[in-house]
Amino acid sequence: MFIGYGNMNDKVRVTVRSIQLAAQETVYCGDACGSPGQGAVNGAADAGPDNVIEAASSGNYREVNGKEYIKYHEEYEGTDETGTTLIRIDGETVEVVKKGPVSAKMLFQQGKKTITCYQTPFGSMHMGIFTRKIDIVREPEKRIIEIDYSLELNYEHVSDNRIYIEAAVQ
Repeated sequence: MFIGYGNMNDKVRVTVRSIQLAAQETVYCGDACGSPGQGAVNGAADAGPDNVIEAASSGNYREVNGKEYIKYHEEYEGTDETGTTLIRIDGETVEVVKKGPVSAKMLFQQGKKTITCYQTPFGSMHMGIFTRKIDIVREPEKRIIEIDYSLELNYEHVSDNRIYIEAAVQ
């Protein structure tokens, strides 16, 4: 069985690995604006390790009118609740739609910033996503998506992130 060749509803194993990159040390070199002099450090000298979350689930892949769709269910840690995630690949643009206790419609377009509403059981926030890089590998039996992006919540930078998504025929 090959993804996108004949079978419009392939069963796939979806693996998602999300990495919140460790904060980087900032060194100010001083300037006319009154910044500290050279060598002054803002932040911890040891930024610590990256924060990695990985999950796997069974899902479905299909291709319709040149767009690729990956749909799977995910469980939310610490609860009995589940949600549905739909990933739509349109050329080099990736859209991730989450529905359930956590809802959002995230659009990743290389070199662009998009803003959406991120809804949780605790309330809603504006979420900004600046996509630095998107790589999509299309192999006969799997798709691999890698996205590097910056994340803002309520217009404040929160983190730099990398996400890997692999959908492979079961």
